[in-house]
Amino acid sequence: MMKNSIITAMFAVVLFTQIGAINAQNTEEKLFNQARQLLAMRQIKEAIPSLETLYNTNPNNCNYNFLLGAAYRELGTNKESAIFHLKKAVVEITEDYDASTYTELKAPILTYYYLATAQVDNDLCLEAEKSLENLKGFGEKIDSYFVREIERNLQKCDYEAIPEAVKEEDVPLAEIIKEKPIVNKRTKDVSLKKKDPLAGMVTKTISYTTKSPLWGVQVGAFKEVIPTSRFDQIKNVDAFIDEKGLIRYVVGHFAYKQQAESLLEVIRNSGVPDAFIVDVNNPNKFNQSVVSVNNINIKNGIVGKVIYKVQVGAFKNEIPSEVAATYLTVEGIEETNYEGLTLLLVGQFSTYEDADKHKGNLKENGINDCFVVAFNNRKKISIKEAKRNE
Repeated sequence: MMKNSIITAMFAVVLFTQIGAINAQNTEEKLFNQARQLLAMRQIKEAIPSLETLYNTNPNNCNYNFLLGAAYRELGTNKESAIFHLKKAVVEITEDYDASTYTELKAPILTYYYLATAQVDNDLCLEAEKSLENLKGFGEKIDSYFVREIERNLQKCDYEAIPEAVKEEDVPLAEIIKEKPIVNKRTKDVSLKKKDPLAGMVTKTISYTTKSPLWGVQVGAFKEVIPTSRFDQIKNVDAFIDEKGLIRYVVGHFAYKQQAESLLEVIRNSGVPDAFIVDVNNPNKFNQSVVSVNNINIKNGIVGKVIYKVQVGAFKNEIPSEVAATYLTVEGIEETNYEGLTLLLVGQFSTYEDADKHKGNLKENGINDCFVVAFNNRKKISIKEAKRNE
């Protein structure tokens, strides 16, 4: 049984218990048992009406909110409702969750797992990161599988402003070398200055002893260089720049195409469905390997110091009243614009441990919705990558 079907697993254990005396059960208990049996049989869609009725009878029941939110999340429909109910569920979490009875009023620890993955589905990556931190707070009480699954889902997020992927094989040069008008203030003359796509880039020529095709798997193509570490689920990624300035990212170079086809299947299953096979012995596209840009080795991606901060709030337009209240109790708040959001950050630490300690101090003073974030060269990076380069 796959672990991502957790609500199915929880109910399968108790599917056929307490079947007797069904006529003596009250309506709420009947609905709960009906939903429980449907979930155990993986009939999630059919269980939704019973779960919705249970929720309407008691909208503040954290268990009902968990079951309904998790069901929406597994179906992949009604994504906003999934987050709504799961957020209500985490109000009361218990480590001793009993899935067998309708008298359970609290939600299980795994509510944070469902909430985080639902938030990623809705492109709420900053909130998902916070849910992951909350899940990790339960330490050994949570299976590391669920932490890894959330981290895998978070790889979908654009943490570091990755350039938009290019899907066309042949991008016109004019779209890569942008032209911007330069105005001379004295004469009001307008001239054009072209950007050199090779500026600051160090490359080396790749030459193979064979003229036969060498097959690899292309996992991305961008108009700008990104560190290969951004492909967190894949190692051994090489970057090439083609004759039109397009940066191509490829794994492997095999003499036999069927070898590359086997790798392609693995890479697609790892979360890169758009990967495809290319001939890396094509001199027009792959003979120049990218080594570094502006003295930054693309195999690393982090240069200089990593700075940790504690995020105490985020908003898009109007500042929520509960976030505004932090200005009255927290010293040293700074505002940073990130992906259309205004982040409220506190502190500047050189290690994760120091930042995490400050986060604990803030929580002790009533700032519960705070978590550690990391920056390098004024760009937000994942905690995982930051720790890897401490």
